[in-house]
Amino acid sequence: MKDTKGSGNKVARAASSAAGSAASSPRKGQVRYRRTLQGQRAETDGKSSEGVVAATQARRVAPVVQSAALMHIETSIDAMHRPPPVEVSPSNPRVSAARRYAPSVAGGQHHHRGQHKGLSASGQPKSRWMRLRSFMFGREEFVDFDNAFASPTDSAKVTDSQRRTARMIERLPLPSWMKHNLFDVVDFLTRRRVHLVVLILAVLMFVIAPEGVMEDVAGSFTVDEDARPGLTFFKKYNRGDTYLPRRHPVVIMPGFITGALEVWETSLPCARQKSFFSGFRQRMFGPQMIYLILSDPQCWLDMFSMNKKTGMDRDDTKVRADSGFASVDYFVPGYWVWAKVLINLADIGYDPQSMAVVTYDWRLSPGKAHERDGFFYQVRNSLRFLCQKNRKRAVVISHSYGATVALAFFRWAEQRESGFMDRHVAYYVNVGGVAMGVGKAASALLLGDARDTLNIQWAARKMFDTFISQEARYGLSRSWSCLVSMLPRGCEEAWPGLTVLPNGTALGTRGTAELIRGECQRSGHEDCVRQIDSFLETIDDLPSLPQAPNTTVACLYGVGLPAEAGYYLMWNPDEANIETPYVGNSSVFNNNTSHGVRMSDGDDTVPLMSLAYMCRAVNGWRRNVGRVVTREFNHSVSGASSLNLRGGKLSAKHVDILGNYEMLEIILKIASGIDEEGVEKPENDEFNYTNADTGETSTLQRRVHDRIYSDVDFIIRSNLRSCLRKKNKPIKPIESYEDDDEFAWSGTSKSSWQQR
Repeated sequence: MKDTKGSGNKVARAASSAAGSAASSPRKGQVRYRRTLQGQRAETDGKSSEGVVAATQARRVAPVVQSAALMHIETSIDAMHRPPPVEVSPSNPRVSAARRYAPSVAGGQHHHRGQHKGLSASGQPKSRWMRLRSFMFGREEFVDFDNAFASPTDSAKVTDSQRRTARMIERLPLPSWMKHNLFDVVDFLTRRRVHLVVLILAVLMFVIAPEGVMEDVAGSFTVDEDARPGLTFFKKYNRGDTYLPRRHPVVIMPGFITGALEVWETSLPCARQKSFFSGFRQRMFGPQMIYLILSDPQCWLDMFSMNKKTGMDRDDTKVRADSGFASVDYFVPGYWVWAKVLINLADIGYDPQSMAVVTYDWRLSPGKAHERDGFFYQVRNSLRFLCQKNRKRAVVISHSYGATVALAFFRWAEQRESGFMDRHVAYYVNVGGVAMGVGKAASALLLGDARDTLNIQWAARKMFDTFISQEARYGLSRSWSCLVSMLPRGCEEAWPGLTVLPNGTALGTRGTAELIRGECQRSGHEDCVRQIDSFLETIDDLPSLPQAPNTTVACLYGVGLPAEAGYYLMWNPDEANIETPYVGNSSVFNNNTSHGVRMSDGDDTVPLMSLAYMCRAVNGWRRNVGRVVTREFNHSVSGASSLNLRGGKLSAKHVDILGNYEMLEIILKIASGIDEEGVEKPENDEFNYTNADTGETSTLQRRVHDRIYSDVDFIIRSNLRSCLRKKNKPIKPIESYEDDDEFAWSGTSKSSWQQR
């Protein structure tokens, strides 16, 4: 096997040749090897090269043979598949593979001049079609970048573009084998021939593709749509009048991952080793961080994990939540999250003075987010400002984990100011909320896995574990206190068999939490242990709201999609790995279980009972607020092409529902006060609307009504009877601010405060 260090410097030699310096010429008669396709290998008898050798000897020039492509590391495996040597005359160094089988003639110079590009091997002129096909699909010239600088003639074969590419790739902190492959890809994609083929294919795609296909592909990323609800809302529900006297200000609480996080400071050695890396304000899933995931995944995990003992920031890294609308509209460029909600609200007149986004570090539990960043103060101040500025109570919209955060804030505010929610919040819109937890949190804390990684094939799983080990995955998960806050809770019957041990024992919510506690203790995550101890104290309590008779709660969620509801475990086959005793049992399959993951109805992420119980049960939020509306969205892909990556305007998936047209229209009806008008004036609720463009007449409703597709009510009545007997505990005000941080900013001592 060749010295890998020497092969690793191939790009460096190519990059250093920018000035055109020539190295020593190869020995006379020296034969080099080059990499070709199997079908293009030369014959071993060497007869085809006799004329070339004779011609080169006549010209008294040492034969030069091109070798492997740039940055190819030759190993023993490569040697097994190495093609026979081929000699190439420097009189015409740009030799294509198509000419390798042409018979040699005396006088090499005449042979090369006589075979014109427009002629076939027999000397007959080629047709235009044959010439075009040869140009498009014929193999391009070989370039021996390893030895291309042995002489001025060989050096001329390397273009300036290839030199620049080599210099750029050489500066990247990548393994040598990755540099070789990267150069091959870049060099291939920058060829004019490839550009022509891609252009032709693009033209054919637009010309031949069925009508609407390209629109569906583009629709996956488009936000500024011509038929979006915000553009037709005034015509449909306000008789074309743009004045909305009942319009409420809006506060948005994003969910897990959907709020952008930024690196403000890092001193990790692995990050400093990156020559181009600048850690300041780099987003968690920005371009540089995606590159870091691919090149050094452990460095990325270390950067965004929390301290194992405190659950707060690491000593060497500081990560904070971005702020503003730009922090929630897109997850990565092109993948919209809240962008469609924002643009539709803007269509009916909303702006930064009537709409706000309260972002937070979603890695933290709500309590820790307030402890470190004062998050609850931020939410309270935003609500007060918007209510005072707009002279209306606000609409709070949360999604996913944002529901857990919103419930924690409402509880915190009620304990300090009785009636805060009733006075400041007209509507609480819960979109796909995890009010009673989500199974993914349990699997992430216990295994470092979820359905997405447990369902992949064995070979792919091995590659994934090699890229990011299971220990590294659950090490990251256990450092995030938010996952403990999202553990299943509230009702054991709603989570039957959440975890099934190798001996067949089924554990519910409490048993699973205790199992996770033991694993956190085993791995040294002390804060995880403390968080679960606190969680176990209230695990059986229903997540109630404050008493707010003037507040309406709207539950909007998708159904008809499988969501994770339980997991089968097995002992780790690697008995030497005592740190990871359990792994997912991917061999379990039955009616509702695949690869050891038990599924139930839901929105592809959150099970139905977590989405709907507090909205539908008699001891749910109906005991707390004046009105509860439940609106289910049945997942449908009708009218959308399979090429639409986001499911189209009727998708009910956990994140894609934020672009569901009907859901957006309901949010507009609530925020604009149209729903309020329908409640106060039932006689004006239903009305007929005629579309001026199509002439179709339909019956619309101003008020948002219940709509149920699933059998959630039957399940609650028949399977969750013990849950229905639970009390919806009221939120009691705190007795004293002695141990509270409410007045810490004033610097006032306890005795002086008590005298007030």
